[in-house]
Amino acid sequence: MRASWGTAIIYLLMTFVQNVTQLIILKMAQGLFVGLMTISGAIVAQIVPKKEVEKSLGLVATTSSISTIIAPVIGSGLVPLVTFRGLVSTSAIILFLNCIFLSKNLPNPKVETKSLDKKPETFKWNLGIFFLLTATFLVQAINNAVSPYIAFFVQEISRNTGGLSIGLSVSATGIMTFLTARSLGKLVDRYSAALILFAMLTLVGFSLFLSSIADSLFIFIMSRAIFGISDAGVNPAIEVQITKMTKPNQLNRSFSYIQSTQSVGVAVGPFIGAFLNTHGGYQLVFSSVSGLYWVLIIAIIVSYLLRRKSD
Repeated sequence: MRASWGTAIIYLLMTFVQNVTQLIILKMAQGLFVGLMTISGAIVAQIVPKKEVEKSLGLVATTSSISTIIAPVIGSGLVPLVTFRGLVSTSAIILFLNCIFLSKNLPNPKVETKSLDKKPETFKWNLGIFFLLTATFLVQAINNAVSPYIAFFVQEISRNTGGLSIGLSVSATGIMTFLTARSLGKLVDRYSAALILFAMLTLVGFSLFLSSIADSLFIFIMSRAIFGISDAGVNPAIEVQITKMTKPNQLNRSFSYIQSTQSVGVAVGPFIGAFLNTHGGYQLVFSSVSGLYWVLIIAIIVSYLLRRKSD
């Protein structure tokens, strides 16, 4: 609830900013409450029946992915109509109403009181969790490394392209994520989350490689659409898999690690994209991040085989 109230208050304060410095300060303060979606996942994992945890976590992760993609489209459409202050104030009001609803309806299960002399249990790390968190970091870093250059890359491969073509290239990922998220969530519930994760990571690597060699607008849009399909399945599979590898009393900590790696990926991604673009152009951005994904896939396979051997 602290994360929800904090985010709502930050949005409300944004309606009164007078200069860029104040806005930057508030955006930095907003970083203190970025764990809202991750905390939501941890709460869901605790309050739903055990047999429905995977389905529920997949729904939370899918909702988060879709909202991240759709939000810029909604914002770009509303800002000209209601102005930035109007949009932010409306968002703040919606968040405040949501906070009031949650405070009255969110279950508050009793937690067993622990002795103050008892040290908290050490989080149990293994290669599987490490590589899954690395995958979480790469998903966010690559999305934020690639996204700023999509429009420029489209103009490079198709000189006479217009705004519609650029819009299709950017929206293809979101459209396919929206169309396939539900089906992929069901697959995660029905089959092994590890198998779905491997398949989706492989699809990501292939889509980025296809983007790097695209010499026509059609191929590039297809590669972005494939990326959208994989993006819909990666996050739910990662969260479900980490939940399986974590003890129930350490779920909150594991989700906090997920949030931390996501935040680092969001922060580092644009710098990775800028560095690669400066030293090799737009194609190097796609080919390099594709290579990172293939290295990660190999590492996850090795980790999985070592884990099975130890079991």
